[in-house]
Amino acid sequence: MIVGYPALEPPKKTVKFAGPPAPFCNDFAMWLISPLFKSIMGMPKSVLKTIIPMKNRKAGILFDGKITNTDAINNPQNYDMSKITVPVLIFHTKDDKLANNLDTVVQWSKKIPQCQIHIFENGGHLMENDGDFISECLREFVK
Repeated sequence: MIVGYPALEPPKKTVKFAGPPAPFCNDFAMWLISPLFKSIMGMPKSVLKTIIPMKNRKAGILFDGKITNTDAINNPQNYDMSKITVPVLIFHTKDDKLANNLDTVVQWSKKIPQCQIHIFENGGHLMENDGDFISECLREFVK
């Protein structure tokens, strides 16, 4: 299962960090901005209950922002997903404000052999309201 996508082409300017800044990776900051979750991230304020305590996630979030995400953006030639030899299933929503843009997702889905893609009109980053359909797709995919 793919959870993120490398860039399709290297950026014109090297990206140094691709993730939330360290000052936002704490419980108080998350609580403070939680009323803006819907407009900023497309997630309901109630998701706060599932992401705190942030201290358990901070190191991984910052590592991804500094290393994993930036490398996949700056060096997409090292992440040629068209060479994947196993079946791939992609779910994406058009209104996901945190993940890659839809164009990148669709372009990769066309390059990956044995790839199925399901695009939802809405549901945000958490794909709200699509759980039953996703579960059914996953059951069929695993079969």
